[in-house]
Amino acid sequence: MSAPDQLLVVIDPVARRCDGESVRIAKDVLCGGAAAKVCLPATREEFARALARRGGRRPVVVGDDRALVHAVRLLHRDGEAGRGAPGAGAGRS
Repeated sequence: MSAPDQLLVVIDPVARRCDGESVRIAKDVLCGGAAAKVCLPATREEFARALARRGGRRPVVVGDDRALVHAVRLLHRDGEAGRGAPGAGAGRS
């Protein structure tokens, strides 16, 4: 399986503390449907490091809106926010 077909599931630490059961269910569903590496960062720095080291894996963030915005900012800062998944993109019909 190639890297773009794999997921990097980054689970926000706040989500784990606030709603661990929902996080477990989301992780199980994601890992059951695709090759996935699960990352459980304890800090914002570890969260950023996980995204930076994802290689070709597609990032999936499990968390609240703040976690998603944080991930988008990090990807945008690194010039990765506009990089779409294979087969995805504007203008396709």
